[in-house]
Amino acid sequence: MTVAAPPAAAADGRHPYVVAFYQPPAQTAVGVPTALGIAVINPTGASVTFAFTATLPPHMRVADLGREIAQSPCVTASSAPAGGSTVAAAGTAQPTLGLEGCGVIVPIVVDAPGTYPATGISLSHATNVPSQITDVGAIGNCEPCALLETSLTVTPPLTAQTITFGPFGAVSLSAATTALSGSATSGLPLTYITRSPAICTVRGDTVSLLAPGTCTVTALQQGDLTTYAPAQPVTTSFAVVPPA
Repeated sequence: MTVAAPPAAAADGRHPYVVAFYQPPAQTAVGVPTALGIAVINPTGASVTFAFTATLPPHMRVADLGREIAQSPCVTASSAPAGGSTVAAAGTAQPTLGLEGCGVIVPIVVDAPGTYPATGISLSHATNVPSQITDVGAIGNCEPCALLETSLTVTPPLTAQTITFGPFGAVSLSAATTALSGSATSGLPLTYITRSPAICTVRGDTVSLLAPGTCTVTALQQGDLTTYAPAQPVTTSFAVVPPA
């Protein structure tokens, strides 16, 4: 990850900063994972060996996505136990003109709606870095910092939705194309993808028939950020038969 700042910052003798930011668009719903980044930026002109433990605010936990957390190459140790509320990292932040950030990105999940500013994350066991998250807006003269999302909006739990799709009867290859029809209980539009590209392709809700065989198509509805959760995909097949 890279957190950029103007070259002048590397020579003005300031201390390192610990910043936190959320995955754009920094909006999610209760129970829907998103990502949080915590990084050290170093404008001091010398390498800084650091360590810190960040404690997430109430209602926020590390999500269990079954994979390791992402970390910068400069991080030598990190820990973010799934289901827990702490994120620990240690490493050496090098001074660069671009102020390359040295830190981790972890999946998080929140169990209550509200607004969660990054500065609500507390720091402890801090070595060679401040013992609090710095609001990137307070760093000063850091135009790229404005691109960082530093407040997370969490909406109430999303409503479940289901897809109705198929079944379809056999279609003659001579038809060349056929239309798909399906719907979601949310009223949101479906997206279709082919599972048998040698037999058929899909563009929008139109299937192009390429060869005799079984055409298999999956209908998807990914939900939105405010009301509906992603639907369980539905897959259906139909026969593409040779011309009579």
